Amino acid sequence: MLVCATPAAILNAVIVDVHCHYGLTAHRADGGTDRFTFEPAGSSTQPGLDSYVSPRVLHGPLFRFLTSRLGIESGLGSGSVFDEQLQRAYSTHMMQCSSIDALVLLAFDEVHDDEGVALGPTAVPGRPGSDTYSSNTFVHRHCRRRPDRLLFGASIHPYRSNAVDALHEVADAGAVLIKWLPVNQNIDPADPRTMAFLHAAGELGMPILVHYGGELVLTSHRPDQMDPRPMLDALRSLRRDGAMPPVIVAHCATPTFPWEPGRYFHPLARAMLGEFREAPLYADMSAMTNRPYWLWKLARDRRWRGLQGKLVFGSDFPIPPLWIPFVWQLRHDWGRLANEPSWIERSLLITRALGFDEQVFHRAGRVLRHRLPAALRDRVD
Repeated sequence: MLVCATPAAILNAVIVDVHCHYGLTAHRADGGTDRFTFEPAGSSTQPGLDSYVSPRVLHGPLFRFLTSRLGIESGLGSGSVFDEQLQRAYSTHMMQCSSIDALVLLAFDEVHDDEGVALGPTAVPGRPGSDTYSSNTFVHRHCRRRPDRLLFGASIHPYRSNAVDALHEVADAGAVLIKWLPVNQNIDPADPRTMAFLHAAGELGMPILVHYGGELVLTSHRPDQMDPRPMLDALRSLRRDGAMPPVIVAHCATPTFPWEPGRYFHPLARAMLGEFREAPLYADMSAMTNRPYWLWKLARDRRWRGLQGKLVFGSDFPIPPLWIPFVWQLRHDWGRLANEPSWIERSLLITRALGFDEQVFHRAGRVLRHRLPAALRDRVD
């Protein structure tokens, strides 16, 4: 981990949001020579689509609430009209977060079963299937439109037969990290295919952004995979071999609701403060304004203050940030917050107001520095 020597050096580093989702409800796959070879027609289960949202999610209350907050017209089905409004909303929030230098936009691979077969979308609650999908080609193309602002976050399921080749392909195309959500996508870190992928990522220095702990929006197909401890076991083995990739655990593996125990947070926190203190194991703060009990603990609890040396900033956009629990801390920024059009900027304002060390907001740039474009990398190094 790169540690800047002075406050001036810290303030000269970039601020990167490592956790921004980007997807549409039914986006057609375009041809062209710039498609990744492992997704020639987009989705494996819905050929011709580069991004989709399943009926199960599209008609669910959480997605309806989210899109209403984004200003999307109600009653629209999936397709071009919905997606045009969604893209306009994305642009407002992503391009008007003035304090943030760059955003990592995340692709999202389909759910795969234990045999490595991709599962498509479904409308049936509880049935295994992909709730959402955004191809690497789709997200990469969008990032290329604003290379000064948008960074490509890839997503490759390690059970794909060509997963390691695909990893090298997205790395060559400028991916800055790989995104996994094991509880939804079905990714066991003890599986030999996952270990092979992690080893290859370690050789490339490719960070893995992986979600452990509670999940509210997407289906928890594998609740046993909320637990970060099997991943910690895998990282121990990789570290002994000198092949551990940088790993960022989303949401600090905290539970969704405040009354749930921190049974996944605590082993991760102990590992980051103990045996992995000098290793590239981090946690992001994405969506933690919506987990105020745990965000307070990270900011104020003396037992966990040391974790601020392991935290990176992320917003989890398009999840809207919750500000009501922090009214007193925000009193000096209330006018700015009330008029702030970008949820991503609001997430930054809220977490800064809680008194987190300034390095927390600049650490993502350092974690990703070997993968950043030259213009940003020069500002970090």
